[in-house]
Amino acid sequence: ENTKTIYERTKNLKNGFKDSDNRGWRFKIPMNEAVEYPEKQYKIPPYVMGLALGDGSFREPDAISLSSSDEELVKSFASGLGENVTYKKCTGNYSYYFYIKDRCRYSIKEFLSEEPKLLGAYSEDKYIPKHYLLGSIEQRYELLQGLLDTDGTISKTNGKVQYTTISKQLAFDICELCRSLGMVTNIGIDQHKEYKKSEGKAYVISIQCKKEFKPKLFRLNRKKERAIEYANNDKRSEHKEFL
Repeated sequence: ENTKTIYERTKNLKNGFKDSDNRGWRFKIPMNEAVEYPEKQYKIPPYVMGLALGDGSFREPDAISLSSSDEELVKSFASGLGENVTYKKCTGNYSYYFYIKDRCRYSIKEFLSEEPKLLGAYSEDKYIPKHYLLGSIEQRYELLQGLLDTDGTISKTNGKVQYTTISKQLAFDICELCRSLGMVTNIGIDQHKEYKKSEGKAYVISIQCKKEFKPKLFRLNRKKERAIEYANNDKRSEHKEFL
């Protein structure tokens, strides 16, 4: 069939889903619930990997570091790496390095031993390792919490949840992650000269889910409290029941 014929057949099929007055749809496709996958064993916990993808640096030749103004996240990162892991803040900035028994730095090669392709990756090259997208529902929520605790936001006025990244692949991966949890996502483009490494472009992912699920998207106290406040208000949820 030629392109014109395929277009006409597709158009007729689409119009066939309209009701008699052509104002509504005759059929609706329900939104999926969270997809079940078996629990996986990870060397780096999903929440810690989410924090690293958000605020971590994979560019250091010998150590993993985290840049954050929230020491709560730094403590969570260290405890997730192991009970013998401590951290020290760099003078003059918000970068932290992690040490095993206060002696040697936690190796970046050790941290990324299951995903060596991320070694040396710039922010614009980051992505979610495939096996982290296939963990259990709880593991995927933990991964999302790490991502949203770093570069995610929740609006105090309307509860809108967004994540911003200059990595196109990471944006697509976060959409896949959220959709596998039964959420709706959209990607917008934010043009700003500060995004020099990505040609002045950042990807803003809007995440929609049921109000009662919002507190589960965060672990960082200040964001989680805002999500709880929104979940307990009497405003209508923006979550879609049908595609």
